[in-house]
Amino acid sequence: MVSRSGQMGVPVTVLADQVIVGFDQSALKNAVSRLRAAKTNPTSGVIKLGAQVGDATKILGQHGQAARPGVILGAVRPGSLAAKAGLQEGDIITALNGQPINSAEDLAKSLQTIAAGKLTRPSLTFWRDNQQLDSRLPIQF
Repeated sequence: MVSRSGQMGVPVTVLADQVIVGFDQSALKNAVSRLRAAKTNPTSGVIKLGAQVGDATKILGQHGQAARPGVILGAVRPGSLAAKAGLQEGDIITALNGQPINSAEDLAKSLQTIAAGKLTRPSLTFWRDNQQLDSRLPIQF
């Protein structure tokens, strides 16, 4: 503990990745609260689209179709976030909350940003049958 906290002769507690020196009651209560919240809601901050995704440029190119940046959807699970937003298999997501989506990695990063900001109805732009459409993701936290 001395190497981690730099303290000698005082109680040192490590709780929820926080080093607490002495008897700091407020720090102890905060750490315990964070642990309880993580235990009761381990997936907080994670948004699951509920659809298989792949890089549209790569997949369309493999099928001899014109490349289009974005993320193409495979199977969409009924009742999922993607289904509630009106997305269907074959749709190509090109923007989420105003940010361009060029790959599955871009989509994952945008979903993380939305989760961190607790945005409940981010905008969604996608292509279906050579037509650009807009929707919203009905996210609930």
